[in-house]
Amino acid sequence: MKDLQTLFVRIAQKNGPTQFFRCGLLFGRAWKRVDDVDAATAERLRNEQMLEVVTDQPDDYNADEAAAEVQVQSAEAQALAADAQAQADEALAIKNQALQDAEAARLAREQAEMRLKEAEAHAQAAAAARTEAEALQAKAAEDAQAAAAARDEAQRLQQAATTEADKNSKTAGSKGK
Repeated sequence: MKDLQTLFVRIAQKNGPTQFFRCGLLFGRAWKRVDDVDAATAERLRNEQMLEVVTDQPDDYNADEAAAEVQVQSAEAQALAADAQAQADEALAIKNQALQDAEAARLAREQAEMRLKEAEAHAQAAAAARTEAEALQAKAAEDAQAAAAARDEAQRLQQAATTEADKNSKTAGSKGK
Protein backbone atom coordinates (compact mmCIF):
# COMPACT_ATOMS: atom_id res chain seq x y z
CA MET A 1 0.00 0.00 0.00
CA LYS A 2 1.23 3.51 -0.82
CA ASP A 3 2.32 5.98 1.83
CA LEU A 4 -0.58 8.34 2.35
CA GLN A 5 -0.23 11.56 4.25
CA THR A 6 -2.34 14.27 5.75
CA LEU A 7 -1.72 17.81 4.54
CA PHE A 8 -3.02 21.19 5.58
CA VAL A 9 -3.52 23.47 2.57
CA ARG A 10 -4.76 27.01 1.99
CA ILE A 11 -4.41 29.80 -0.55
CA ALA A 12 -1.05 31.41 0.06
CA GLN A 13 -2.06 34.92 -0.95
CA LYS A 14 -4.01 37.03 1.47
CA ASN A 15 -5.25 39.29 -1.34
CA GLY A 16 -6.72 38.13 -4.60
CA PRO A 17 -8.76 35.00 -5.18
CA THR A 18 -10.73 33.48 -2.33
CA GLN A 19 -10.95 30.06 -3.93
CA PHE A 20 -8.56 27.94 -5.96
CA PHE A 21 -8.89 24.45 -7.48
CA ARG A 22 -5.97 22.09 -7.67
CA CYS A 23 -5.87 18.29 -7.97
CA GLY A 24 -9.65 18.23 -8.02
CA LEU A 25 -9.90 19.96 -4.64
CA LEU A 26 -11.19 23.41 -3.77
CA PHE A 27 -9.06 25.48 -1.42
CA GLY A 28 -9.85 28.77 0.32
CA ARG A 29 -8.08 31.15 2.65
CA ALA A 30 -8.74 28.97 5.70
CA TRP A 31 -6.59 25.90 6.28
CA LYS A 32 -8.13 22.75 4.84
CA ARG A 33 -7.19 19.35 6.17
CA VAL A 34 -6.69 16.89 3.32
CA ASP A 35 -6.35 13.27 4.43
CA ASP A 36 -5.06 10.27 2.50
CA VAL A 37 -2.96 12.23 0.00
CA ASP A 38 -0.57 10.16 -2.12
CA ALA A 39 3.00 11.30 -2.77
CA ALA A 40 2.36 12.51 -6.35
CA THR A 41 -0.65 14.62 -5.31
CA ALA A 42 1.28 16.00 -2.32
CA GLU A 43 4.12 16.99 -4.66
CA ARG A 44 1.74 18.73 -7.09
CA LEU A 45 0.11 20.64 -4.21
CA ARG A 46 3.50 21.67 -2.79
CA ASN A 47 4.67 22.89 -6.22
CA GLU A 48 1.58 25.07 -6.75
CA GLN A 49 2.58 28.70 -6.10
CA MET A 50 -0.97 29.67 -5.24
CA LEU A 51 -1.05 27.29 -2.27
CA GLU A 52 0.58 27.10 1.11
CA VAL A 53 1.09 23.44 2.14
CA VAL A 54 2.27 22.02 5.48
CA THR A 55 2.28 18.53 6.99
CA ASP A 56 1.91 19.58 10.63
CA GLN A 57 -1.28 21.14 11.89
CA PRO A 58 -0.74 24.92 11.85
CA ASP A 59 -1.31 26.88 15.04
CA ASP A 60 -4.03 28.94 13.35
CA TYR A 61 -5.87 25.87 12.04
CA ASN A 62 -9.49 26.06 13.11
CA ALA A 63 -11.65 23.09 12.21
CA ASP A 64 -14.80 25.20 12.70
CA GLU A 65 -13.46 27.87 10.34
CA ALA A 66 -12.60 25.21 7.79
CA ALA A 67 -16.07 23.68 8.17
CA ALA A 68 -17.67 27.11 7.80
CA GLU A 69 -15.63 27.73 4.65
CA VAL A 70 -16.69 24.34 3.33
CA GLN A 71 -20.31 25.28 4.00
CA VAL A 72 -19.86 28.59 2.16
CA GLN A 73 -18.15 26.79 -0.68
CA SER A 74 -20.92 24.21 -0.70
CA ALA A 75 -23.58 26.92 -0.85
CA GLU A 76 -21.70 28.63 -3.69
CA ALA A 77 -21.36 25.31 -5.48
CA GLN A 78 -25.10 24.70 -5.09
CA ALA A 79 -25.86 28.16 -6.45
CA LEU A 80 -23.53 27.51 -9.38
CA ALA A 81 -25.17 24.12 -9.93
CA ALA A 82 -28.63 25.71 -9.85
CA ASP A 83 -27.46 28.37 -12.32
CA ALA A 84 -25.93 25.69 -14.54
CA GLN A 85 -29.18 23.72 -14.38
CA ALA A 86 -31.17 26.82 -15.33
CA GLN A 87 -28.82 27.44 -18.25
CA ALA A 88 -29.08 23.77 -19.26
CA ASP A 89 -32.88 24.00 -19.12
CA GLU A 90 -32.78 27.16 -21.23
CA ALA A 91 -30.43 25.49 -23.70
CA LEU A 92 -32.77 22.50 -23.86
CA ALA A 93 -35.73 24.79 -24.53
CA ILE A 94 -33.74 26.54 -27.28
CA LYS A 95 -32.75 23.17 -28.73
CA ASN A 96 -36.37 21.98 -28.68
CA GLN A 97 -37.50 25.21 -30.35
CA ALA A 98 -34.76 24.78 -32.96
CA LEU A 99 -35.95 21.22 -33.61
CA GLN A 100 -39.53 22.46 -33.99
CA ASP A 101 -38.35 25.23 -36.32
CA ALA A 102 -36.34 22.72 -38.34
CA GLU A 103 -39.40 20.46 -38.65
CA ALA A 104 -41.55 23.41 -39.70
CA ALA A 105 -38.90 24.39 -42.25
CA ARG A 106 -38.80 20.81 -43.57
CA LEU A 107 -42.60 20.78 -43.97
CA ALA A 108 -42.53 24.20 -45.64
CA ARG A 109 -39.79 22.99 -48.01
CA GLU A 110 -41.83 19.90 -48.89
CA GLN A 111 -44.90 22.05 -49.55
CA ALA A 112 -42.85 24.44 -51.65
CA GLU A 113 -41.41 21.52 -53.64
CA MET A 114 -44.94 20.16 -54.18
CA ARG A 115 -46.18 23.59 -55.31
CA LEU A 116 -43.18 23.94 -57.58
CA LYS A 117 -43.98 20.60 -59.20
CA GLU A 118 -47.60 21.69 -59.62
CA ALA A 119 -46.45 25.00 -61.12
CA GLU A 120 -44.11 23.15 -63.48
CA ALA A 121 -46.99 20.87 -64.53
CA HIS A 122 -49.20 23.93 -65.11
CA ALA A 123 -46.41 25.61 -67.06
CA GLN A 124 -45.98 22.49 -69.22
CA ALA A 125 -49.74 22.34 -69.77
CA ALA A 126 -49.79 26.04 -70.66
CA ALA A 127 -46.88 25.57 -73.06
CA ALA A 128 -48.68 22.63 -74.68
CA ALA A 129 -51.91 24.67 -74.91
CA ARG A 130 -49.97 27.58 -76.41
CA THR A 131 -48.37 25.25 -78.96
CA GLU A 132 -51.78 23.78 -79.79
CA ALA A 133 -53.29 27.27 -80.04
CA GLU A 134 -50.47 28.35 -82.37
CA ALA A 135 -51.07 25.24 -84.50
CA LEU A 136 -54.79 25.98 -84.58
CA GLN A 137 -54.05 29.60 -85.45
CA ALA A 138 -51.78 28.48 -88.29
CA LYS A 139 -54.47 26.02 -89.47
CA ALA A 140 -57.08 28.79 -89.26
CA ALA A 141 -54.80 31.04 -91.32
CA GLU A 142 -54.40 28.27 -93.89
CA ASP A 143 -58.17 27.71 -93.89
CA ALA A 144 -58.73 31.46 -94.28
CA GLN A 145 -56.31 31.52 -97.23
CA ALA A 146 -58.04 28.49 -98.73
CA ALA A 147 -61.44 30.13 -98.18
CA ALA A 148 -60.17 33.35 -99.79
CA ALA A 149 -58.80 31.35 -102.71
CA ALA A 150 -62.10 29.44 -102.97
CA ARG A 151 -64.03 32.74 -102.85
CA ASP A 152 -61.76 34.20 -105.53
CA GLU A 153 -62.24 31.05 -107.59
CA ALA A 154 -66.00 31.24 -107.05
CA GLN A 155 -66.03 34.89 -108.12
CA ARG A 156 -63.94 34.04 -111.17
CA LEU A 157 -66.28 31.15 -112.01
CA GLN A 158 -69.30 33.39 -111.42
CA GLN A 159 -67.85 36.03 -113.73
CA ALA A 160 -67.03 33.36 -116.26
CA ALA A 161 -70.55 31.99 -115.96
CA THR A 162 -72.02 35.49 -116.27
CA THR A 163 -69.83 36.15 -119.26
CA GLU A 164 -70.84 32.78 -120.73
CA ALA A 165 -74.50 33.46 -119.97
CA ASP A 166 -74.26 36.89 -121.58
CA LYS A 167 -72.55 35.34 -124.54
CA ASN A 168 -75.18 32.60 -124.77
CA SER A 169 -77.88 35.13 -124.40
CA LYS A 170 -76.44 37.24 -127.21
CA THR A 171 -76.00 34.20 -129.36
CA ALA A 172 -79.55 33.06 -128.70
CA GLY A 173 -80.82 36.57 -129.37
CA SER A 174 -78.97 36.76 -132.67
CA LYS A 175 -80.33 33.36 -133.73
CA GLY A 176 -83.83 34.43 -133.04
CA LYS A 177 -83.69 37.39 -135.27
